[in-house]
Amino acid sequence: LTFAAAGCGAKRVKTEPDAPVSAPINWVVNVNTVTWPSYLGGNGAIFHPGAVAQSSMTLSHKSGAYVGTWTSTPLGGPALSPNYAWEVDAFGGWTGKIPFDLNLSIDTMLVGITPIGRYNGDVFQLTTTVGKNVRIRGKTLSPYFTYRYATPVRGDSPISGTFTMTGVSTGYAIRRVSGSVKAEVVSDSGAFGFRPGWILQGGGNVGLQIGRHWRAEMPFRWSTPLTVTSDGRKFEKQIGFRLAWQQ
Repeated sequence: LTFAAAGCGAKRVKTEPDAPVSAPINWVVNVNTVTWPSYLGGNGAIFHPGAVAQSSMTLSHKSGAYVGTWTSTPLGGPALSPNYAWEVDAFGGWTGKIPFDLNLSIDTMLVGITPIGRYNGDVFQLTTTVGKNVRIRGKTLSPYFTYRYATPVRGDSPISGTFTMTGVSTGYAIRRVSGSVKAEVVSDSGAFGFRPGWILQGGGNVGLQIGRHWRAEMPFRWSTPLTVTSDGRKFEKQIGFRLAWQQ
């Protein structure tokens, strides 16, 4: 399961003598919504076979700390059990730099399956990512390693397990058009009741800045098993549409 958060340091504007300066920006709000043809999970499985609208709101501090919420709403298709098409998540964490110029991200998330409070299918996730930006021929590549642990909030359903992701990402910008691409190899220990296996997946987006606060994007993603899973997972590809607003 993935979201976008942005941080901004204090700014001062060069002005004439005695003119006021801009106030420091300590908090940034990011709101976005994306429509997908189906709910493709981070393990390469389809969690809802119909179209979904998935939205998030993130409040980020310049220190790297952030909190937010993520929701999924079905736009069609049959309901599975548990019904992840209706989902309300709460998350929080920190992202920033650590020694040796490494990037570190620590994220906690409560995956809530509606109706809220019944806990059937609710999951707690802890995700840690370590990466590094590397310049190669004028281009920045960011190799990374992610470890994710998922466990049910109550009882033993869905089955707990771990994911490890080893991948690389990069970004680009041409005037108002910018985006990113990534590819990664995922090791699934058998979380959520799927068979253990290896998955190759990737994705990215192409975005257009509209004014100061708005951005329209075309996200895309794909996933394919590298080992025989015999659990319904197969090659999947998707293109969506995202509209984002940032303070």
